[in-house]
Amino acid sequence: IAMQLSKDGWLEKHGVRRLNYISGPDTNTESIERFEAFSKVLQEYDIPLEPERVYHGTFRAKDGRRAIEHFLKSELEFPEAIVCANDAMAISAVLTLEENGIRCPENILVSGFDNIIHARNFAPALTTVERPLTQSGALACELICRHLIGEQLPRVTELNAVPIFSESCG
Repeated sequence: IAMQLSKDGWLEKHGVRRLNYISGPDTNTESIERFEAFSKVLQEYDIPLEPERVYHGTFRAKDGRRAIEHFLKSELEFPEAIVCANDAMAISAVLTLEENGIRCPENILVSGFDNIIHARNFAPALTTVERPLTQSGALACELICRHLIGEQLPRVTELNAVPIFSESCG
């Protein structure tokens, strides 16, 4: 999420300053980390984090629809971009925006996270973040085997995620 927003992303390349966020569950570790990345980048660019610009979801597609409906009713100026904590919510958000006459990327930028197959086959193709799921699964199996033979292992292993810039971010 941080890579999508900064450097070659929306904040510098497109000059976006009004961003909304659709989060996953407030108690989910990955959701918390994604929101922290979003918040950190806003802070780095001196953009205030307005709580009204955050919709708290559950990683379900229906949250994308509900979030857009919520943002449309808000008295705040409509966002220039919406960052979604996963692709399912982002796709649903884009569809709901279009139902309301708001086109992506012409009128608003939208991004997701996970690079699911639907994000790649969606129109507009979704800007997202690809996680190394195959590598993650193989590493999990390896770590389980090593744990079973008594090897001491680190509690956390980080893998690299890669931003995929595509049509939904202009």
